[in-house]
Amino acid sequence: MNQEIAEQKLVIEQDRQQAASDLAALVYSQQDFQRYTKLAKDGGVSVQRDQQAQADIREKTARHDAAVISASAAEKQIDVLEAQLAPADAMLAQQQATEHQAELDGAVGV
Repeated sequence: MNQEIAEQKLVIEQDRQQAASDLAALVYSQQDFQRYTKLAKDGGVSVQRDQQAQADIREKTARHDAAVISASAAEKQIDVLEAQLAPADAMLAQQQATEHQAELDGAVGV
């Protein structure tokens, strides 16, 4: 279970890095859109190119949102794994306490 949690943390980090990369690409696309919009108004580029820039923003936004959602889902999965691990940890602690008590009882009886 601890291995699964460690792996999930790596997934979260990977998703966060992907979200950061996607955000950088989105910012660049937004800047392109601003340039193309101005040029389209001045007749410097076609309206089609301006529309392509808008579509690119929507695509980059979707990619960024997907990476953020994926990281969030992975974080929630860690909570689930930790909740599953808690009873096993409690049982182990109880067994260790019982063994320790048995050792003490044996030492007292000697």
